Amino acid sequence: MKTRMFVCGASVLALAFGTAVAAHAAEAPKAATSTVTETTTTTKDETAKPLRGFYAGGSIGGSFFQGPGLHSKIFYSTANDHDGDGDTDSFTADKIGQENNFMWSVFAGYRMADWLGAEVGWTDLGGFKATDLTDPGDTTAHNDHIHVNVDGVEARLRAWVPLWSDRVALIGGPGIFVFASHGSKKCTGSDTSGCDKIGSYPPTAHEIPALDSRNDSGQAFTLSAGLQFRITDNILLRTEYAHFFSVMDQGVDMVTASVVFGFYDLFGQGGGGGESIGGVTVE
Repeated sequence: MKTRMFVCGASVLALAFGTAVAAHAAEAPKAATSTVTETTTTTKDETAKPLRGFYAGGSIGGSFFQGPGLHSKIFYSTANDHDGDGDTDSFTADKIGQENNFMWSVFAGYRMADWLGAEVGWTDLGGFKATDLTDPGDTTAHNDHIHVNVDGVEARLRAWVPLWSDRVALIGGPGIFVFASHGSKKCTGSDTSGCDKIGSYPPTAHEIPALDSRNDSGQAFTLSAGLQFRITDNILLRTEYAHFFSVMDQGVDMVTASVVFGFYDLFGQGGGGGESIGGVTVE
């Protein structure tokens, strides 16, 4: 699955890159045209205008949870027996695997200079599956599963570095992801009556939460890098790799493709450089 997702990401990169190159090549003959009159020769510059101001977009891609330890603090570990079945209420994970590799996000941003901007958005990372099998000390046989999904608000700084064309740029930057997990527990085996939906901490009677609600949310540092392709002055494509540090005790890798729509002239901020912000001129 992971190999297929990386191949998919590489294909998206190649497609976006080819589209951008074709668009640039199609406009190349128009880059500089000369009009000859009886007395003067003028040159018309049709290079792309600076990208300044508001923009919004969306992303889809693949996420790869690296897997926490089987005794991670995210799993409920009390030795109590609230449902009276003779077993402790702890969820002792025996296996952790990829459950949902699909991720998506929506975001909005502001580009205050050609090279610097900021974004905020909602990101759904997908999730993973953990399994708790019968342990030697259990009095009942069970095969418990928890399906976990993680989402939250992501804020990030953005930096752009133009490459060989004003329509292709490196993009990347650091960010912070404020997340929470969602999931439900289900069982097969003789103890299915004790497997209710995850509740609050501490649990009520006959409720065995698989995730410890004190540790199923938090903040994670993020870092991303990729390429941005300028199709038109107001439509851009991105392809990126990002790493999320310590989400539910796991690192998470992502490969994404994004479409961005610029609203650079919404308040007149899409013009050329030299704007004054707080007395400082931004070039």
